[in-house]
Amino acid sequence: MAELIPWNELEDYYAAQFCKGFGAPGKPSRMALDALIIKARLNFTDVELVEQIKEKPYLQLFFGLEAFEYSVPFDPSLMVFFRKRLPESVVNDCNERIIRLGLAVIQSTASQDDHDDDPGSGADNCGDQEDSTPEATGNQGSLLIDATCNPADIRYPTDLPLLNEAREVTEKLIVAMHPPVMERNLASIDALIACGARLLAAGRHWYRKLLVVSELVRQQGIPYHSESRSIPDRIVSLVQAHIRPIVRGNSLCNVEFVAKISISVTGDGFIFLDRLSSDPYNEGEDLKAQLFAYRRRHGHYPAVVCADQIYRTRSNLAFCARHKIRLNAPQLGRPKSDPDLVAEEKR
Repeated sequence: MAELIPWNELEDYYAAQFCKGFGAPGKPSRMALDALIIKARLNFTDVELVEQIKEKPYLQLFFGLEAFEYSVPFDPSLMVFFRKRLPESVVNDCNERIIRLGLAVIQSTASQDDHDDDPGSGADNCGDQEDSTPEATGNQGSLLIDATCNPADIRYPTDLPLLNEAREVTEKLIVAMHPPVMERNLASIDALIACGARLLAAGRHWYRKLLVVSELVRQQGIPYHSESRSIPDRIVSLVQAHIRPIVRGNSLCNVEFVAKISISVTGDGFIFLDRLSSDPYNEGEDLKAQLFAYRRRHGHYPAVVCADQIYRTRSNLAFCARHKIRLNAPQLGRPKSDPDLVAEEKR
């Protein structure tokens, strides 16, 4: 895996985020990306990850270290900055480069095998080989698409604990702004600011939490002042304010507090992350964008697309028919009662 990752190109982007001659030297991009890969593959916490790297020589070799080191390579708190400095766009771009390199290796290996198996590879047969090579026309390959959710590690949100946590945040802000019941605390903060108190005296972290608390109080007042019980963009965690509830309809859990992702898998087994969102969305809207991305990567549309029934909308069906793409998905409407017709459709 280490040989497939374009370290030099990634290092150029990663180094541009640091200021020259200011602060401590930053860790290399290879160490940051490898740490995220190992954490995701082995399901470690940040502290466990650092301890495992300290003890395992093969993990240090994956990091690019020339010799085994007995000290920890970095503090576990740096994992937070690694995740911020390598956003979704950078990781997807790195994934695209890895797959292009992997496809080139597969194609070169296949052509080399064909050349070795061909007994008449002399100069006399060069013209015949060129004439017999089929041209790549039309749609080729297959694409498997689906959407799922990535669970977030938060406490199950209920109104009372959220409001109590918000109350504690506002009280800490009051103490920080003025040394020696929610709406009252917010009113006290506004009064202190009007008297000249500095809101940033408590730190930027608490300032961001104050913004979240203010929005939370506004949202919790919606059911009391209107007949609607639905709250748009509902906040379920003060620490991870971007998390939203997503209704999935599962038998075990109807509502989950997760980030939703759309992925696509090519016939060669390569996986692409096409969309990542904390807000709920209809994954059927991503089909056209996923097909455009497939054409950009391979130069043509796939011949077959395997998807769920939610992707089989009239718009998607018309798009696939216009571009001669076969969309393998369950038919819309009620299932047929004739077993012979059902077996024919499955075939």
